[in-house]
Amino acid sequence: MHSMEEAFKVHLSIRRDTMILVSGEEVNVLRCVEALKDMGEEVETIMKLPSEQIHALMAHEGKYRKRIEQESRVHLALEGTDGIRIIGGPKAVKSAERSVTDLFRSEDCGDDMRDREQSICSESIPT
Repeated sequence: MHSMEEAFKVHLSIRRDTMILVSGEEVNVLRCVEALKDMGEEVETIMKLPSEQIHALMAHEGKYRKRIEQESRVHLALEGTDGIRIIGGPKAVKSAERSVTDLFRSEDCGDDMRDREQSICSESIPT
């Protein structure tokens, strides 16, 4: 809850074990409520990736994986040797898929990945 409060600049409190009260500026409250609704319906998808991209995503102590998880509010896990499993709300999962795709979209980054499995183009990571 604390991370959502920080991300949306709102205050969250639980009422009667089934209701979440969201208070703050209207625009922030609306964004937070939309994210909470999305989180209520959990889905998962498997995204196939080349092994060098999986390695890059998990390298550097999972820096890029953690960033995508925090920004999209999803959980990423390895799925065999050729993919990742993305778990979260429907909109959050779509957002995470876009973030992973964008991470490797840069032509320079894609070319470099063949030569340097441990590097990643940081300018292609959405902030």
